[in-house]
Amino acid sequence: MNLWNHVYDSSLSIEQLIANVPDGIQKDQWSSFVNYHLSEEYKKLSKRNIEVRKARKIPHTGGTKLLSTKQHEMEVNLGRVVAKGELYIETQKKRNGSYVNEEAKSIAKVLIPHKLGVMFDNETNVIDEEIGQELPTLCGGLSLDSNFHGV
Repeated sequence: MNLWNHVYDSSLSIEQLIANVPDGIQKDQWSSFVNYHLSEEYKKLSKRNIEVRKARKIPHTGGTKLLSTKQHEMEVNLGRVVAKGELYIETQKKRNGSYVNEEAKSIAKVLIPHKLGVMFDNETNVIDEEIGQELPTLCGGLSLDSNFHGV
C-alpha cells in the first residue's frame, strides 16, 4: 500500500491531514505532498492513469525494478548479452513460471524461437510480422524500437 492510501482519510480537513505528519518526513515536505495529492492536477493525472491501466491487455509485472536493472541482472547471471525479446519473455512470467495471461503467452511463443539468436536489429521486424503493431502498447515501457538498443 502506498503512503497516500495509508494516511488519507476523506473525513479529515486539509489542515488535519497536514498536521498528521508521518515519522521521518519533514513537515514542509509533507505539506507539499498533501497539497499535491489534493490538487486538480493530481486528480486528473490519477484518473488518466487509471484509464490507461484498464486499457492494458497485458498487466505490468515488473514491480518497481527498472527494465534496465532487470536486463543487467539477467546478463550477469547468464554471462551474455540479453536481447529485448528475451527480456520481454522474462518479465511476462509470474513467480511460478506461468505467463500473466494468454496474450503474453502467445507473444512469447513468437519470440522464443528468436530468443537465443541475436534479436537486436531484426527483433522489431519479427514482432511486426508475427504479432502486429500493437506490441509496444501491450508491453508498456518495454521499447522494441529497432534503433533503441537499451531498455
